[in-house]
Amino acid sequence: MSIDSLELNGKIVLRITKNTKMDSRRDGVYMRHKYSEIFRGLVGIILCLAAVAGIYYWEVYGRTEFTKKDIMVLKESVKPLTYITEDHLVVVKREVTTLIEDPVIDARKIMGQVSKHYIPSNVQLSDVYFESPGLLPQEGEYIFQIPPDWIASVPSTLRRSDDAFIYPVKYSKSKVDTGTIAETVHLTPEQTVDADAIKCLKIAFVKNQANQEVQSIGKTDRLDGTSSISTIEMIATLDDVKLLNSYREEGYKFMIMYR
Repeated sequence: MSIDSLELNGKIVLRITKNTKMDSRRDGVYMRHKYSEIFRGLVGIILCLAAVAGIYYWEVYGRTEFTKKDIMVLKESVKPLTYITEDHLVVVKREVTTLIEDPVIDARKIMGQVSKHYIPSNVQLSDVYFESPGLLPQEGEYIFQIPPDWIASVPSTLRRSDDAFIYPVKYSKSKVDTGTIAETVHLTPEQTVDADAIKCLKIAFVKNQANQEVQSIGKTDRLDGTSSISTIEMIATLDDVKLLNSYREEGYKFMIMYR
């Protein structure tokens, strides 16, 4: 505590008593309050900046990260039986809600495959659009459609890419009395050839009467098909076709089997 006096003509006319301890305490409280206000202001500014940064990140990166997915599409449209390489593919982001079932997300899954049909650019891809290039005719091979009247029997579960065994069998027609006026023709085996005559050919296409590919409805079994088989096309050499034709000229038909 301190005392200040003001004298006039030797007389004290004003005396001021100062409590320095109280003043110091009051000044400390004031400064702490001031710093607290400054700190709260800085915290508010930081929170505002963080909110702006968060909104920016969400709009630019976050929304894409959580609502979109990287998938593969074609840079340019491809024709049927196009051999797919890395140069054909590009990664794009698509809304998760618009994706097809099992889209191609890894280029390695379809690289080295060939397109089954025309595929436009920038559309979502599925591995069912592609197949092994083994179904492409190689040098000296051709796509051969076996005439329907050459076929004695064929499994209804035969599918594209199967390895088909062609077994020649000679038939003769015999009439069976059904007990009605109409009669049916019943084919019975009359003669078979040695097992060496069996040809194993790759099935290239299995079509129905509308020229659409017959496929299995289930992914892992052949219990149901999309339609009945009408025509069968195989990969064969000219020698294969000549051999089949020679048997046909001798009156043989062919049982088509697979395993």
